[in-house]
Amino acid sequence: MKHVLCVMLLAALSLGAEDIVLADGSVLKDATVVRRDADAVLVRHSAGVQRLAAARLSPEAQKRLEMTPEHIAARRAAEAQVADARRRAKEEKQAERLAALEASGQRPRYLTGADVFALFGAVDTLSAREAEYLAAAWNRQEAVRLHLAADVERFDAQKASLRGEFDAERAACLAEYRDKAELRATISAQDSTINRQKDELRRLQKENAQLREQLATERRANDRRRENTTIVVDRPVYVPTCIPHPVRARHPRHPHRPHARPGACPGPRPASGAHVIPRS
Repeated sequence: MKHVLCVMLLAALSLGAEDIVLADGSVLKDATVVRRDADAVLVRHSAGVQRLAAARLSPEAQKRLEMTPEHIAARRAAEAQVADARRRAKEEKQAERLAALEASGQRPRYLTGADVFALFGAVDTLSAREAEYLAAAWNRQEAVRLHLAADVERFDAQKASLRGEFDAERAACLAEYRDKAELRATISAQDSTINRQKDELRRLQKENAQLREQLATERRANDRRRENTTIVVDRPVYVPTCIPHPVRARHPRHPHRPHARPGACPGPRPASGAHVIPRS
């Protein structure tokens, strides 16, 4: 069945296929119009698929394919009429929906940019354009909830017009937040380093004070020991010297006579050593 449909489709395309001459003189062989827009046609030809604007077609091809300026203006007018009819029908449907909501006591809770700015501008760096975008986003959700199709499209268009500025301002705000966060992290690290250095300084100061106190205690103990010690000498300490009498040389012409020797030198008296008597 599928094979038969493909054969029939190819036969129909081959019957409608023709050569299209372009404005530059080139020719598209076996060309078939797949879709016709207001000012262009989508053509399938032997070399592939191509979209051709009306200005690229030759005058004969424009007439044959209904792409002359008159045809284009007529199609655009018809499209505008259709779009206008659709818009009026959508507005009428929305008016009926709003009337039903009013009858049931329900109303759309739409916000303005001033409302959003009043709510969140004090707690965040929110600009007026960002507030308008957020209001449009909220209003779209409200319109979807109440099935108001025309308002949904209106708020979509409002969001699209504000999206670029909103993204740019949010990116700048996030970059500022990141810079502030990095700065806070750097300050916190420096504070931690300073606190550690302060703790180390206090520890060294405490050890220094302990060493100074220990040194002062030892000095006071030495002073007390010196004050409680007295050196007493009971007799003078001296070492007497004894010089022996010189002996005269014997003369051979004189007989030897006994020489009275001086009294024996008592020799050095033993020195009584000084001793220390501690005070009681």
